[in-house]
Amino acid sequence: MLTDPSVEAHSLTAVDDDTVILNWDRPAEGIVPLKTVNVALATYTTANARLERVLYFDTDSIIFTQKPGEWVPATGDFLGDMTDEIECYGPGSKIVEFVSGGPKNYAFKVFSTKSKSYEYTCKVKGITLNFKNAQVVNFETLKSLVLDQAEDTYVQTDRRICRNSMYDVLSRPEKKVYRVNYTKRRRLEDSVDTLPYGYRL
Repeated sequence: MLTDPSVEAHSLTAVDDDTVILNWDRPAEGIVPLKTVNVALATYTTANARLERVLYFDTDSIIFTQKPGEWVPATGDFLGDMTDEIECYGPGSKIVEFVSGGPKNYAFKVFSTKSKSYEYTCKVKGITLNFKNAQVVNFETLKSLVLDQAEDTYVQTDRRICRNSMYDVLSRPEKKVYRVNYTKRRRLEDSVDTLPYGYRL
Protein backbone atom coordinates (compact mmCIF):
# COMPACT_ATOMS: atom_id res chain seq x y z
CA MET A 1 0.00 0.00 0.00
CA LEU A 2 2.78 2.42 0.81
CA THR A 3 4.16 2.06 -2.72
CA ASP A 4 0.77 2.57 -4.40
CA PRO A 5 0.73 6.12 -5.90
CA SER A 6 -3.09 6.27 -5.65
CA VAL A 7 -2.94 5.89 -1.83
CA GLU A 8 -2.23 8.81 0.49
CA ALA A 9 -0.84 7.57 3.85
CA HIS A 10 -1.53 9.71 6.94
CA SER A 11 -0.08 7.73 9.84
CA LEU A 12 1.53 4.40 10.59
CA THR A 13 1.29 2.87 14.09
CA ALA A 14 3.11 -0.33 15.12
CA VAL A 15 0.90 -2.73 17.08
CA ASP A 16 3.42 -5.58 17.46
CA ASP A 17 6.27 -7.16 15.47
CA ASP A 18 3.94 -8.41 12.72
CA THR A 19 1.13 -5.83 12.68
CA VAL A 20 0.79 -2.12 11.91
CA ILE A 21 -2.19 0.22 11.62
CA LEU A 22 -2.13 2.42 8.54
CA ASN A 23 -4.49 5.39 8.28
CA TRP A 24 -4.91 6.26 4.61
CA ASP A 25 -7.28 7.46 1.92
CA ARG A 26 -7.43 7.93 -1.83
CA PRO A 27 -7.43 11.45 -3.30
CA ALA A 28 -10.74 12.29 -5.03
CA GLU A 29 -9.25 11.92 -8.52
CA GLY A 30 -8.27 8.31 -7.75
CA ILE A 31 -11.76 7.18 -6.67
CA VAL A 32 -13.80 5.11 -9.13
CA PRO A 33 -17.59 5.64 -8.70
CA LEU A 34 -19.57 2.66 -7.42
CA LYS A 35 -22.09 0.95 -9.70
CA THR A 36 -24.66 1.15 -6.89
CA VAL A 37 -24.74 4.97 -6.79
CA ASN A 38 -28.09 6.31 -7.98
CA VAL A 39 -27.50 9.66 -9.67
CA ALA A 40 -31.19 9.89 -10.61
CA LEU A 41 -32.22 10.15 -6.93
CA ALA A 42 -29.72 12.94 -6.28
CA THR A 43 -30.86 14.74 -9.44
CA TYR A 44 -34.54 14.40 -8.51
CA THR A 45 -33.95 15.93 -5.06
CA THR A 46 -31.90 18.77 -6.56
CA ALA A 47 -34.53 19.43 -9.25
CA ASN A 48 -37.25 19.75 -6.59
CA ALA A 49 -34.99 22.11 -4.65
CA ARG A 50 -34.83 24.57 -7.56
CA LEU A 51 -38.30 25.89 -6.89
CA GLU A 52 -38.53 29.55 -5.93
CA ARG A 53 -40.74 28.58 -3.00
CA VAL A 54 -37.87 26.68 -1.36
CA LEU A 55 -36.68 27.87 2.07
CA TYR A 56 -34.16 25.09 2.65
CA PHE A 57 -32.84 22.04 0.82
CA ASP A 58 -30.16 19.47 1.32
CA THR A 59 -29.30 16.07 -0.12
CA ASP A 60 -32.46 14.39 1.14
CA SER A 61 -34.82 17.14 2.29
CA ILE A 62 -36.76 20.16 1.06
CA ILE A 63 -38.65 22.74 3.11
CA PHE A 64 -40.84 25.01 0.99
CA THR A 65 -43.80 27.38 1.17
CA GLN A 66 -47.19 26.21 -0.03
CA LYS A 67 -50.34 28.15 -0.86
CA PRO A 68 -53.68 26.48 -1.66
CA GLY A 69 -53.65 25.06 -5.18
CA GLU A 70 -49.85 25.06 -5.59
CA TRP A 71 -48.01 21.95 -6.71
CA VAL A 72 -46.68 19.67 -3.95
CA PRO A 73 -44.19 16.82 -4.49
CA ALA A 74 -45.67 13.34 -4.04
CA THR A 75 -44.75 11.65 -0.76
CA GLY A 76 -44.21 7.96 -0.01
CA ASP A 77 -42.34 5.39 2.06
CA PHE A 78 -39.91 4.02 -0.52
CA LEU A 79 -36.37 4.90 -1.63
CA GLY A 80 -36.45 8.17 -3.53
CA ASP A 81 -39.85 9.19 -2.18
CA MET A 82 -40.25 12.41 -0.23
CA THR A 83 -41.63 12.10 3.32
CA ASP A 84 -43.80 14.63 5.13
CA GLU A 85 -41.83 15.69 8.23
CA ILE A 86 -44.82 17.31 9.93
CA GLU A 87 -47.30 14.49 9.38
CA CYS A 88 -46.68 13.34 12.98
CA TYR A 89 -48.15 16.63 14.28
CA GLY A 90 -51.58 15.76 12.86
CA PRO A 91 -53.36 16.33 9.54
CA GLY A 92 -53.44 19.97 8.49
CA SER A 93 -50.50 20.99 10.73
CA LYS A 94 -48.43 23.88 9.35
CA ILE A 95 -44.94 25.25 9.89
CA VAL A 96 -45.44 28.88 10.96
CA GLU A 97 -41.78 29.88 11.46
CA PHE A 98 -38.59 28.46 9.97
CA VAL A 99 -34.94 29.37 10.52
CA SER A 100 -31.74 27.86 9.11
CA GLY A 101 -28.13 28.43 10.07
CA GLY A 102 -26.67 26.53 7.12
CA PRO A 103 -26.58 22.94 5.85
CA LYS A 104 -28.07 20.36 8.25
CA ASN A 105 -28.74 23.13 10.78
CA TYR A 106 -32.37 24.23 10.97
CA ALA A 107 -35.37 24.56 13.26
CA PHE A 108 -39.06 25.25 12.85
CA LYS A 109 -42.15 26.13 14.85
CA VAL A 110 -45.24 24.15 13.85
CA PHE A 111 -48.87 24.47 14.87
CA SER A 112 -49.95 20.93 15.74
CA THR A 113 -53.58 20.06 15.06
CA LYS A 114 -53.09 17.03 17.31
CA SER A 115 -52.07 18.93 20.47
CA LYS A 116 -53.71 22.25 19.45
CA SER A 117 -50.48 24.07 20.39
CA TYR A 118 -47.14 25.19 18.96
CA GLU A 119 -44.34 22.63 18.94
CA TYR A 120 -40.70 22.94 17.90
CA THR A 121 -38.26 20.81 15.93
CA CYS A 122 -34.52 21.48 15.85
CA LYS A 123 -32.03 19.52 13.71
CA VAL A 124 -28.31 20.12 14.03
CA LYS A 125 -25.68 17.81 12.58
CA GLY A 126 -22.89 16.91 15.00
CA ILE A 127 -24.68 17.85 18.23
CA THR A 128 -26.67 15.33 20.24
CA LEU A 129 -29.82 17.18 21.26
CA ASN A 130 -30.47 15.51 24.61
CA PHE A 131 -32.44 17.38 27.29
CA LYS A 132 -29.41 19.35 28.54
CA ASN A 133 -28.19 20.39 25.07
CA ALA A 134 -31.71 21.24 23.90
CA GLN A 135 -31.81 23.94 26.60
CA VAL A 136 -28.86 25.61 24.83
CA VAL A 137 -29.46 24.73 21.16
CA ASN A 138 -33.09 25.20 20.14
CA PHE A 139 -35.38 27.19 17.86
CA GLU A 140 -34.97 30.44 19.82
CA THR A 141 -31.17 30.12 19.99
CA LEU A 142 -30.87 29.56 16.25
CA LYS A 143 -33.30 32.38 15.51
CA SER A 144 -31.20 34.72 17.66
CA LEU A 145 -27.97 33.61 15.96
CA VAL A 146 -29.43 34.29 12.50
CA LEU A 147 -31.52 37.43 13.06
CA ASP A 148 -29.53 39.18 15.79
CA GLN A 149 -26.13 37.75 14.84
CA ALA A 150 -25.72 36.71 18.48
CA GLU A 151 -22.49 35.32 19.93
CA ASP A 152 -21.55 31.66 19.37
CA THR A 153 -23.03 29.17 21.83
CA TYR A 154 -21.07 26.38 23.52
CA VAL A 155 -22.46 22.90 24.06
CA GLN A 156 -20.96 20.55 26.65
CA THR A 157 -21.51 16.80 26.29
CA ASP A 158 -20.54 14.92 29.45
CA ARG A 159 -20.13 11.48 27.92
CA ARG A 160 -19.27 11.51 24.22
CA ILE A 161 -18.42 8.04 22.89
CA CYS A 162 -15.30 8.14 20.71
CA ARG A 163 -12.21 6.12 19.93
CA ASN A 164 -8.51 6.86 20.06
CA SER A 165 -5.85 6.03 17.47
CA MET A 166 -5.53 2.51 18.91
CA TYR A 167 -9.31 1.97 18.40
CA ASP A 168 -10.10 1.84 22.12
CA VAL A 169 -13.70 2.96 22.70
CA LEU A 170 -13.75 5.79 25.23
CA SER A 171 -16.31 7.99 26.90
CA ARG A 172 -15.09 11.52 27.56
CA PRO A 173 -16.42 15.06 27.91
CA GLU A 174 -16.60 17.18 24.78
CA LYS A 175 -17.19 20.88 24.21
CA LYS A 176 -18.47 22.11 20.84
CA VAL A 177 -19.06 25.56 19.42
CA TYR A 178 -22.51 26.08 17.90
CA ARG A 179 -22.69 28.80 15.27
CA VAL A 180 -24.32 29.70 11.97
CA ASN A 181 -22.30 28.31 9.10
CA TYR A 182 -23.12 29.21 5.49
CA THR A 183 -20.71 27.02 3.53
CA LYS A 184 -22.82 26.43 0.41
CA ARG A 185 -24.28 29.91 -0.05
CA ARG A 186 -23.40 33.52 0.68
CA ARG A 187 -25.46 35.69 2.98
CA LEU A 188 -26.51 39.09 1.66
CA GLU A 189 -25.26 42.06 3.66
CA ASP A 190 -27.79 43.38 6.23
CA SER A 191 -30.22 40.59 5.33
CA VAL A 192 -31.14 37.04 6.25
CA ASP A 193 -31.37 36.07 2.57
CA THR A 194 -28.70 33.90 0.95
CA LEU A 195 -27.71 33.31 -2.66
CA PRO A 196 -25.72 30.51 -4.32
CA TYR A 197 -22.06 31.28 -4.97
CA GLY A 198 -21.66 32.75 -8.46
CA TYR A 199 -25.22 34.17 -8.58
CA ARG A 200 -25.32 37.78 -9.77
CA LEU A 201 -28.02 40.24 -8.75
